[in-house]
Amino acid sequence: MRKRTLWLILFTIAGILVCAPLVLGEVMLRLQVYQEMKHGYFTAKNTADLQRIQAYDPHCIWTLLPNISNFPIKTHSVMLKEQAIPHPFTVSTNEIGSRGKPLCSDEKCVRIVTLGDSTTFGLGVNNAETWPAQLEDLLNRENNGARYEVINLGVTGYSAFQCLQVLRYKALKLSPSLIIITTGNNDPTYMEGWADQERAKLYASKSAFSMNSVLFSTTCQAWHAANSKKIEKSRARITPEEYTQILGKFDEISQKEQIPLLCILWPWAPQLRGEQPDELLAKVSQYQKVLLKTTEEQGTPVINLFDYWKKDAANYYLDWVHVNPEGCHSVASILSRYIKDTLKL
Repeated sequence: MRKRTLWLILFTIAGILVCAPLVLGEVMLRLQVYQEMKHGYFTAKNTADLQRIQAYDPHCIWTLLPNISNFPIKTHSVMLKEQAIPHPFTVSTNEIGSRGKPLCSDEKCVRIVTLGDSTTFGLGVNNAETWPAQLEDLLNRENNGARYEVINLGVTGYSAFQCLQVLRYKALKLSPSLIIITTGNNDPTYMEGWADQERAKLYASKSAFSMNSVLFSTTCQAWHAANSKKIEKSRARITPEEYTQILGKFDEISQKEQIPLLCILWPWAPQLRGEQPDELLAKVSQYQKVLLKTTEEQGTPVINLFDYWKKDAANYYLDWVHVNPEGCHSVASILSRYIKDTLKL
């Protein structure tokens, strides 16, 4: 009896010694990296509040939470004369997690979906000031009896791959009459050398257990990284060759579903000012050239904002990339004229 009790005590102690470090590790990881894990590894300067309105997505890595009402983004700031100036704004989302009003229930409504990164999302401006929201207002103000709905599916930090995933798994279900995409700004950047496709595969394979256990999830990712061929630190999220292929996929879906596709080429402020590009901007310029070349070969129409915005348009910018409400209005006006005069929707 004493022998059995001794063995029981030894097994209990052994179990505690094994489990205690695991529990401690889980707690420490949750304290240190849980928010990063939860929000799809989207981390950038001044984005703490943005991360609170994002969630894991098995197809797109991260996405916006649905049904958010006037959430204040206080941590966002813009650079002014080398100084970071706080630039707060608010975000609201509808039932599908797009930034804007609830979906239109009128079946006769002409629906346009906009896919893209923070330039489409509207980083730094309120909901009604984003260019998709202003585009909807302009189209309905100048309507010919039709009612228009512009759904803003832009998400901060998105690459062309993530936009393609949104098209496949969300946008097509909305039966749009037009697809507008703005990509290429985040694709040349890198996230610890991970390709977006690789990261998406890993996230899609996660079980409920792995998503709930940060320790298990971190261990799996470390193992995956150790055995992946895509972990060069300088490896872009999307290479120029992959960007070309993804643009081709957009065109294929457009042709198959018989939905017109329209691309936007988005200038950066230093380009309009004629400044010497740094390393990142030089890479972005390369992706802009890929967009123009590929869309020309495919016959996909492009709204090249370089053709509309001159040097003075640099005043639209809050930073190098994102524009103020006046800049958003300019984009909306250009698109409205094109949609009415050329596409005749």
